[in-house]
Amino acid sequence: MRQNMEELQATQEEAARQSEEFITFTNAVNHTLIRAEYENDGTLIYANTKFLKKLGYENNSEVEGKNIQMFINEKDKSWFNKLWTSLANGGKHFEGFMKHVTKQGRDLWTVSTYTCMRKDDGSVEKILFLAIDTTEQRKISLDHEAQINALNQSSIKVEFLPTGDLMECNKNFVDLMEFSLYELKEKTIFDFIDKSDLNKLRETWDSVAQGESWEGTLRHRTKEDKNLWFRVSLSPVRDMYDDISKIIFIGHDETKEKLMEMETRKQTELLKKQEEELNKSRAELREQLKQNKIQAEKQIREVEKAKLRNERTLEGAADAIITIDQNGVVKFFNKAAEILWSTERDVVLGRNVKKLFPKAEYKDEFTKSFLDPKVDKIVGERREITLTDSNGEDIPVIIILSRAILEDEVTYTAFIQNISVDFF
Repeated sequence: MRQNMEELQATQEEAARQSEEFITFTNAVNHTLIRAEYENDGTLIYANTKFLKKLGYENNSEVEGKNIQMFINEKDKSWFNKLWTSLANGGKHFEGFMKHVTKQGRDLWTVSTYTCMRKDDGSVEKILFLAIDTTEQRKISLDHEAQINALNQSSIKVEFLPTGDLMECNKNFVDLMEFSLYELKEKTIFDFIDKSDLNKLRETWDSVAQGESWEGTLRHRTKEDKNLWFRVSLSPVRDMYDDISKIIFIGHDETKEKLMEMETRKQTELLKKQEEELNKSRAELREQLKQNKIQAEKQIREVEKAKLRNERTLEGAADAIITIDQNGVVKFFNKAAEILWSTERDVVLGRNVKKLFPKAEYKDEFTKSFLDPKVDKIVGERREITLTDSNGEDIPVIIILSRAILEDEVTYTAFIQNISVDFF
């Protein structure tokens, strides 16, 4: 019994030693590696502190009982689901680069292993996940070539998201813009641009966000509201899925040159010469306007004389003559017309021509068209109609209508011959 007790004690001591070594090993793993354990269906049953920290979670309650799918990017799920099915069925372990998604939606790049932990009968009990964070190294690898090309062009460097949000910038940009680095991290590219240039920049930025590079000059506004001019190149950077992940802003400060150019332009002799020529042109223009005014007044007088001459000629005509505008308002009514209708012109001028044609006479096509402003007139055709004078007597006449168009004004003149007079 003593011997058995001694062997049992030795066995217990060995077990305690092995347990202590296992705990020490586990602690070492937890301090070094990202570690998690999953059920075969992907349910997370354990995650160490490093796992929580790297994936952006506060405590285990946020992840335990959740499926591994919540840590996998949508674009990776197709191939990862096949891998997981193989592992759950006891397949070969996985080792290689892998990207996970943090709680904040960021990418976590790792060198990962997924290993099956088996029961005594060889079936899979659970799946162990171990990983090392390689996110920064992966970013450097993807950005290396674009960074070098951009830095070779200029000394001002800023990285923006496709949305325009500022990600990173160098010290030169911080110093020039007069903001603190903390303040800049809250800004977008559109916060630095003068309002008058915003629409143009938005169009340019949309093109760059679609994959097109751009070069040109942009005017910036500093924290102290000063103007800065940068000669800028905007270069889109693509990620492994060929999506635009960010836009590299490389610029050169051209403010001094721009201000000097503006000042020189103000002081140049050419401007003085142009001003003198402008003054000379103004004097010539005033003289020309004066001559044009004199000529126009002369033409107006000639037109008035011609108009008066025509009116006097028409006034002396034996036939009655009436002129109406396009709305049917009487503009001219000669002496013969007064005699024909037995009415004075003062009663007719400025009134609608319908006053001379009682409604009872709206029976022939010519008269209807003549009286209705909305109907095309019958022009150039001699027509015989019957008029009614102010005494109610019917008068047979022959009437012919002419049309005159001057600019946008249309007038119609009716020449009316009293047939009853001709018959006697």
